[in-house]
Formats: sequence, structure tokens, C-alpha cells
Amino acid sequence: MRIRFLRLTVVAALASLSLVPAPAVAGESAPRLRDHECGLLIPGGVSATCHTLVVPEDWARPRAKTIELEVMVLESRSATPEPDPVVFLSGGPGDPGIEGFENFVTSPMLENRDIVLFDQRGTGRSGPSLDCPERAEAAIDTLSRADAHADELAALVDATVACRERLVEEGVNLDAYNTKESAADVAALREALQLDEWNLYGVSYGTRLALETMRSFPEGIRSVVLDSVYPPDVGGLELYTDGAGAALDRLVAACDADADCSVLQPDLGQTIQAVVDRYNDAPVDVTLSSGETFVVTGDDIYTGLFDAMYDTDLIPTLPTVIESFAAGDTGLLEVLAEQGIPALATPSKGMFLSVECADAAKFANAKREAKEAEKPGPSSVLVRFAAQPYCDVWDVEPLPDSFSRPVRSKIPTLVLAGSLDPITPAADSKRTAKLLKNAQYFEFAGFGHAVTKGTDCPRAIRQVFLDDPDVDLSVSPEAACAKDPAPGFLSQGLI
Repeated sequence: MRIRFLRLTVVAALASLSLVPAPAVAGESAPRLRDHECGLLIPGGVSATCHTLVVPEDWARPRAKTIELEVMVLESRSATPEPDPVVFLSGGPGDPGIEGFENFVTSPMLENRDIVLFDQRGTGRSGPSLDCPERAEAAIDTLSRADAHADELAALVDATVACRERLVEEGVNLDAYNTKESAADVAALREALQLDEWNLYGVSYGTRLALETMRSFPEGIRSVVLDSVYPPDVGGLELYTDGAGAALDRLVAACDADADCSVLQPDLGQTIQAVVDRYNDAPVDVTLSSGETFVVTGDDIYTGLFDAMYDTDLIPTLPTVIESFAAGDTGLLEVLAEQGIPALATPSKGMFLSVECADAAKFANAKREAKEAEKPGPSSVLVRFAAQPYCDVWDVEPLPDSFSRPVRSKIPTLVLAGSLDPITPAADSKRTAKLLKNAQYFEFAGFGHAVTKGTDCPRAIRQVFLDDPDVDLSVSPEAACAKDPAPGFLSQGLI
């Protein structure tokens, strides 16, 4: 899930932030909000305020050790904005919320509302950071060879243990980094900003955090937008193993249903298998501009195809990409690896592990995970970058089984999904919407993951909903585009 060989998006780092959170302390009252300078150039004439929210590390012990969450409020372009901002809940788990603030500067949401961004506990500039450079180094090292899956998995286990030991020695309580604790942070942030109401906007893992906030802290939530739902009642390694195969099956089915694609690539499923077999038998060396050399196997390519399906803009190119690999043309691998491999080090791996291992403990299957290690199949790379193989050594307290129950709520909710989303399949989003009493659901043909990021139709629907959460979107002119057919597949001109 974390390897982005075929992703063409690059995330900018916020190295220019001027203030580093102070060390967490014990005995001070929490939560509380401190203002500070943003230390950033905000483009587009948008103003922003920045803050640090001090909250308990463990909400069950509110006067014990505290942690600090970094907060940015992008101010509306309107002289008289609506009183209920939108708070963005980022994905991952482990992705920072502030890092991509430039993406929100041009958002139509700013026309009449403020946008609240924050780095969830353990991520970004919030402190303590649960980054795991040990894991990032080991991950990149495994990609430089084509060792047996079990050996590469063992190297990542060792790196995970080293990261855990370091964080615990630094005083981090890893049991306190999960979705329930983060939901309490979200509720505290609304109160600290002195907001009577606001609107939750979650993407990917952020939808799970939004759902838990709806369940445990419904006060003050005017409306909710859920984009690519990761509900609490799913989990386990099969999201990566069975899920990868199912995602590529959906890609094959979409090609078969497309008049041009079905003629140009009539046996796409067989071609994918042939590509995996070919490059597992004869891996390819890929050298980046940095001079680093990586060994790309068929399993790496399989993972890359899965991961490319996140990106709606890339999906139309994939059948032709697959055909080029089948023909032995590996030039594209160098271009894509140059952009994808650095993404290994971006999210907070410690937060990813703590959240996934605590949230999804109910779905753990030791026998299944052992079997995957012995005979992983084409999803071996996905298995190595999932959380489940490391939960035993990460060793965090599981959330109660009640956390994994579906969320039911009457809060007005807009649920959006892409038909070709590989990691949060549309079926999960649709099922979640049916369980919410006041939800409207839209599925976009041919779209991948996170449909509101950079695509006009879902954004227009989101804007109409935020303006009036009680509007019937089924008769809204702005929602008619949701019925548009999927984009066609490309047959040439990939680079």
C-alpha cells in the first residue's frame, strides 16, 4: 500500500516550519490552545493562523502527560464567512494534515468557510513524532535486492522492533495512539477553537476517524463528508492480499467493458500474470538519478499496478503500461520508480502501526499471516508494507471489539467513492452510507481513491452539500455529473 512506483504526485515537505513543539510535560491541565506564527508563505492571498493544541497523551488520564498537536486555520476569502468551518481529517493512518496545505488554498470551500488543518497525534509536526526512520531505511534496503520474501519481512521486523524500542525509551506510550484517542482530540480542537459547529471532511483513513468522532463525540457536528470510506468494521491482512486481486479484477473488467480497451488488450488479466511471472524470473535493475540502484521484481510491479489505481488520472494508462511491460519495455520503470520510491519515507510508520494494530485487532489472523509469509504470492510486497505482520512486535493494547461495530448516526453525511478504488472499495462506502440514517451516496465510474482531490465533479457536489446538508442532491444540477461514464483507456502517449 505504501510503495508508490506508479504514483505521479509528489508531496512537498514543510521543512520551513519555524517552530518545533516543546517537549510534552506531565501535570499541566489540558486541553488548551497556544497561538504561534505559521512561519510559512501562504500563496494565493489567503491568510492563516497557526496554533498548538495541548491534549492528554492518554485521555483516560487527563492530568498526566500531555502531547502537542499542530493546527493551521486557513481563513475564508469571504468578508463574512459562515460560522461553521470545515476540518480536514487526513488519511494514512499516519499522513500529516498540514503538509498539503497548498492543496486547500484554491479550494472552493474557502469561498465561504474557513478550513481547519491539523497534524493528528504522532504525525507531521505534532509531538511526539512517531516517525520510524529505521523502517524507512530497511524498506529501501530491501528494494535494492531481490531476496526471499521471508528474509525481507524479517529485516522489516527487526527495524520495527528497533523503532519501537527507541520510541518507548523516549517515553512514548504507544497504546495511546489509536482512532479513539484521536477522535477525542478532534472534539477537543472544536472546543478549543470556540466553535459551536463545524463540518468534518475525511478522506481514506480520515473517514474512519470521522465516523468514530460521529459516534463518540457527535456534539457540534453540522455535517460530514466521507471520501473513500475505511469503516471500522473491516480490517486484516486480506485488505492487501484478497483486496489487491479484487482491485485488479475490477480493472480488467473495466477494460473488458471498454470497446477500445477490450480490442487492444483482450486478455488483460492473463497479461498481468505473465508480467508478474516474467519479472519474478528476471528482475530488472533500475538506477535513480541519486545513483541508487533498485531491483524491480514482478511482485513489485504487481504492487505498483495496485497502487497506481489510487490515482484516477493514471488508471486510463494502465492497460498500455501492462502491455509495455509484457513486451519487455522497462524504460517506464525508471521514470516511475524515481517518483515512487521516495514516498516510502513520507508517512509516520509508527502511527500507522499503532493505529492499525489497535483498531483492527479483532481481525488479526496469525495462521493467515504465517501462511502469507511462507507462500506470499504476488501480493508479497503489499504484505510487507501492511501493519499486520508487525503487530505482535509492536505490541499495543487492542481497542475493544465494540470499536469494530458499524457506525450509525443521524448527522447529515455525504459519502463519495470511486468504482476502481483499490484500497477502500466502493462497496464499503456504499454499505456505510446505508447504515447512516441521513446519508447521500455517490459513486464515480472509473475513479480511484480520494475522489475529491483534484476532480471537479465530486468537489462541486461537496460544495452544494456543505452549503445545505439537507439538500436532495439527487435532483441537484451540480450532481448530474456523477452519472458521467468512466474515462476511456489510453492506447499511447504515456510519457
